[in-house]
Amino acid sequence: MSQAALPPDLSPDPPAFPEPARRGDRRWWLPSVLLLAAIWILSSLPDTPGPALPHPLDWAAHALTYLALGYSLARATGSARTALVLVAWWGALDEVHQAFVPQRDAGIEDWLFDLLGGLVGVGLARRQGKA
Repeated sequence: MSQAALPPDLSPDPPAFPEPARRGDRRWWLPSVLLLAAIWILSSLPDTPGPALPHPLDWAAHALTYLALGYSLARATGSARTALVLVAWWGALDEVHQAFVPQRDAGIEDWLFDLLGGLVGVGLARRQGKA
């Protein structure tokens, strides 16, 4: 009896599986949650503490705040994609929230600067190999 050759798809080598997803650093969840809470609390106030920031300094404040949030979420989750989705979602939710706060206004420009800051923060975390 002759042995038939195995078809190529039944080779004895096990299939190669992708490496497991990078896990985040749990220590970064505390700063992430504190930043989320600070953003929500400050946007709930009719006036933010301190002097009013004129354009474009208010946009710089948005970008810097969300830079920190994007960086900390990227470190916490270990995923740049997840961090960007969370930053975009929280920025949009915050702008909608501000539309209902007296003496506050919501704006697409603010959200775009939130996204820009978050993108830079996530990029910094990726550059360090942490997301």
